[in-house]
Amino acid sequence: MRCWRPSSSDSRPPSLLPTPPTRSSSTCRRRRPWCALSWRASWSLSPAKGFTLGHFPQSFEFSTVGGWVATRSAGQQSTGYGRIDENVFGLRCSTPTGVVELRTTPATAAGPNPRQVFVGSEGTLGIITEATLRIKRQPEATLPDAWFFPDFASGAAALRLMEQAGLHPDIARLSDVNETAFGLAQLGSDLQRKGMLAYLRARGIKTPCLMVLRYDGRPGEAKSRRAAGRVIAKKHKGVTIGGVPEVMWEKHRFSTPYLRDTLMTHGMLVDTMETSAPWSTVEQLHDSIKADIEKGLRERGTPAFVLCHISHLYTAGCSLYYTVFARQEAGAEIDQWKTLKTAAGDAILAGGGTITHHHATGADHAPWMFEEYGPLWVGMLRAAKAEVDPAGIMNPGKLMNGPEAL
Repeated sequence: MRCWRPSSSDSRPPSLLPTPPTRSSSTCRRRRPWCALSWRASWSLSPAKGFTLGHFPQSFEFSTVGGWVATRSAGQQSTGYGRIDENVFGLRCSTPTGVVELRTTPATAAGPNPRQVFVGSEGTLGIITEATLRIKRQPEATLPDAWFFPDFASGAAALRLMEQAGLHPDIARLSDVNETAFGLAQLGSDLQRKGMLAYLRARGIKTPCLMVLRYDGRPGEAKSRRAAGRVIAKKHKGVTIGGVPEVMWEKHRFSTPYLRDTLMTHGMLVDTMETSAPWSTVEQLHDSIKADIEKGLRERGTPAFVLCHISHLYTAGCSLYYTVFARQEAGAEIDQWKTLKTAAGDAILAGGGTITHHHATGADHAPWMFEEYGPLWVGMLRAAKAEVDPAGIMNPGKLMNGPEAL
């Protein structure tokens, strides 16, 4: 493994991409077998102290660098630091017919970018053994913030304006009414929860939606972005209680997934799914996905509790992340799950969203990927696979060769 950063005597450009002066960049190359290491383990070996990739998926404790690249991963701080596909500038992939090595360049106009064929290929074309990644300096300051809004639409409008104004909060999450209620129910005591709700009602918020934010960078720059964000939040009827909710969310963000297994062993169906869509359709899509999931499971006699939050921001839109709870239908658990997955997938595509924002395709999402992209593009992917994997031994039955129905 080799990591590079500019030294005082180095005349090379200090970054692969132009970035704000508060976030200077460098590149980090992970050679065989480092792509198979967890990020925590591999980064501890890096000599480039004081730098970060800023990529923290919820699976951070166990996932690998190569896995992130192969699945086009997004982390919980990717609004500020970029998704993994935005941070890959070179890679090496071993395929059954040979090695594909793509040189590290900041940009190219030499046809379609081949890096993006392998990023997100999910092991169907070969094994990614090396990736050159953009890294950034560790921020000098990380400033938390949190707001409650009277409804999901108001909070979403505030986030849209923050992102389009160039504030780019490094963490930005907006929970809908159900997810906020779920979070408040886990406060230290019922008295605390009732006190919080009374405080919000006195300020005109009866169905609160919680937004947590974090601004990274040099102290002055981060404070300036946070101050501008607060002006926008106030204009959209937001009420703040300081940064404590964001700090608490960070404290538990990697432990939450363990709750899923515990609930499933106690007879609960638990699943998550996500999408992204343009800002103009987000509110309607949020409502339609939730309604169709509720309808599908209600008709099976297992009413669902559906939570949602915005998890990543873009100038043109955002992601929506859903968590679904329902009582397991004993003896028909798989059919029940298929009902849930079909209701969500159909609603996502009907509403103009993508079948997955960062969970990748695999087999579960393949039926909707075919509909989203159409037969010509799927045929092109299959042709690429046939070229590098004629025997079809690399992760068979996934992505372009996944099932056409659940």
